[in-house]
Amino acid sequence: MKSVFRSAAVAAMLIPTVAYPQDFEAGWDAFEESDFAGALEEWLPLAAKGEIAAQGLVGIVYRDAFEDDTSAAFWLTRAAEQGSDEAMFNLGLTYADGEGELNDVTIARNWFLRAARQGHLQSMFTLAAFLTANPEYDDDYIRGHMWAIVASENDLENGDETRLVLASTRIYLSEAGESEAKKRAQRCIDTGYDQCD
Repeated sequence: MKSVFRSAAVAAMLIPTVAYPQDFEAGWDAFEESDFAGALEEWLPLAAKGEIAAQGLVGIVYRDAFEDDTSAAFWLTRAAEQGSDEAMFNLGLTYADGEGELNDVTIARNWFLRAARQGHLQSMFTLAAFLTANPEYDDDYIRGHMWAIVASENDLENGDETRLVLASTRIYLSEAGESEAKKRAQRCIDTGYDQCD
């Protein structure tokens, strides 16, 4: 079983503070008790009706509890297409860690990027590390460091982790590359993550 407990914290972020039907709450109770089949029983009907949080949670349960990346991608895509940055991030993880057709770093990168452009902090850090670990283009090291800078500007709680990501992305850059990354990061921040290339 993949790290369901790691995903439980991520899953909790999917749930906005609104009132949900009883079956959603029953699903959450089952999830917290590690009754993942029971959680799916409650959440699948809601997910089928288009409930974003239920779709995202169903995807996480399929991926992490049942190791079913295909079903996970199906439900996470539904939530991501409705604009859930948390689902976009989890879909990126699914493609980054998936097997067979679902192991696609380009698709993973695109989902991380979409979530980061919506201001999703964890996606920014992941994208920074991902670009420097899986460079496909000449400027991926610059783009990776740019995202590390952008993330660090938004993360006031994790100073040590932020410095580690910044240092790990900076080591690949010349002085000119670091300067370019800083310029791009400022443009990204100034445009509300719209111009982050």
